Parts: sequence; C-alpha cells; structure tokens
Amino acid sequence: MGVHVTMGAGLTTPQGKLYEIPDDPVMGLVRILTSTPPAIESWWSPHQWSGDRRSSAGWAGACGVGVDVDYHDQDGVHAAIPDDVAASIATAAKGGVIPGNVFHATPRGYRVIFAFPELCTDRERYRAAAMEAGRRVGAALKQRAPEADLRVDESVLQDLARLLFSPNSIVRGKPRTAAIIVGNRAPTPIDILAPVLDPSWAVVELPVSATISDAIKRYNAEHAREFPAGRGSCPICGHNDCFGQLKADPSKWSCFSANHEGGGRRGAGCFTGDVLDIDAHAASVQPIDVLRRDGYLAPRA
Repeated sequence: MGVHVTMGAGLTTPQGKLYEIPDDPVMGLVRILTSTPPAIESWWSPHQWSGDRRSSAGWAGACGVGVDVDYHDQDGVHAAIPDDVAASIATAAKGGVIPGNVFHATPRGYRVIFAFPELCTDRERYRAAAMEAGRRVGAALKQRAPEADLRVDESVLQDLARLLFSPNSIVRGKPRTAAIIVGNRAPTPIDILAPVLDPSWAVVELPVSATISDAIKRYNAEHAREFPAGRGSCPICGHNDCFGQLKADPSKWSCFSANHEGGGRRGAGCFTGDVLDIDAHAASVQPIDVLRRDGYLAPRA
C-alpha cells in the first residue's frame, strides 16, 4: 500500500475515502488538507483501515502521526489560546523550533503532524513512534512557552481509529479556517521516532502481579498523570466541560456527561475511572488486556 490519508465527514460516520499523497509526503499532504472545501465535521486521518472504515481492529497502517495539543487556562479549563501565547508558538513553528512537518492552530490548541516517507504497518512500533512524537512536541512547547498549560493528548496518539478535524472544517456550527505552517519539509522516517532496538540488548521484565487489583494499582501508579481541576474535555466520550479530577481521589477522574460511554464506572450522577480506563479506551481493548499486554498480569492460559 502506498502513502495515503483517509478523509470523511461526520463524527458518527466511520466510512471514509482513501486519497493518495502524490510524490512529496509533506507538501502532498499539505495540498490535500488545504484543497478540501469546508464541510460539516470534515475530517482526515493518517490511518488506513480495512474497507476505509474507522476501527482499531481494522487498522492497516499509518502515513504519519497527528499530535493533538490542548491549551488549559489557569482554572484548568480547556480554553482559547491567549494572543501572546499564540503569537509566540506561531513564530516558533515558522522558525522550525517545533518538531514535525506540518503545524496548524485549532480553536483551543494545536495540531502538529509528522509525515512518514512510507506506510507503517506495525501497530506497536507506530504507537511507540506516536508517543515519542508527542513527547518531542510537548518538550518544545514547554521550552517556548513555559508558563502556558499546553498538554499533548496521549489518548489521540494511541487511538488507531482516531480522526482529526480538517484545518478547514465546520465544527459545532463554527467554521475553522486554520493557516497551515510547514516546518521540516523532509518527511520524518519512523526510525527517528521509534528506532529498531538491537535484539542482543537485554530485556528487562516487569514483575507480574499476583492479583488483578495489585496489577491495577501498579499500572496506575507507574502511569500516573494529572487530571484537570476544572471542567475539561473527556478523553473517553469526547464531550467538553464535563471531565476533571475526582475530588475524593485525585488519582482518578470523573465525567459528568449524561451521554458518557466507552469506559469508566457509573457513580452517583457521574462516571469515574482511572488512567488504565483511559489507556484501554485509547487502545480499543479492555483494561485487563492492557495489563496483560504490558506485563502487569500473566497472559491468559
């Protein structure tokens, strides 16, 4: 399979259409993104799927990584970027300070795209490359705007069925007309982000937990992250102004969306969960499968 992107429209429409990126993986992608006329919830994805239908199970490969960056204000709420921060980040992107090939703003954050020179069909290697791309973008933004709360959404990086709104799209009735900035014009080989390790290197094995509860505690402790104190966007259901830190236990989250589905446990007036629930949702598997995959539980007999 060649280097393609999948494009479609509508959040509830999994069916897309495959478009070949001609010749230059970077500028070809830019031409496709900029030539697409605005449509309601028009989206694109670096992923390819069986039958061009979005699903993690049908993932066939990816032509790059789309890093999603969210800005949060002083109250921890997902909000519009202040003008001074936006100007500083745009200057950095134009000057090649932000890693990646293609950059554009979103209403409350940024999109940074790494374009591969060829299709990646290895799931785990792709996920490793995506996480490294996110780490590099996050570090560069932190250095450029240390006071700004800019967060890389890791759930986007790990979701093999993820769509990204097109730079020119109509979302929730509001048109988006983002200017595209081209950083590095040379495509990013996946080896740079996820090098193949020498097989002679020693493999360090994690101790396998005896019980599921022990495995969950260890996983959450070793993958701890800070949840917003205010009303943020839920990484599981995708709704806004409903997600935040569980007051009774800061290591867990709560979502107050009445239409929440996809992960967590129903509580009194909200859903609650932990890091494991988010990572399992991003991987489109059950939490116990993540524990087994990452060595916290022994494989099924």
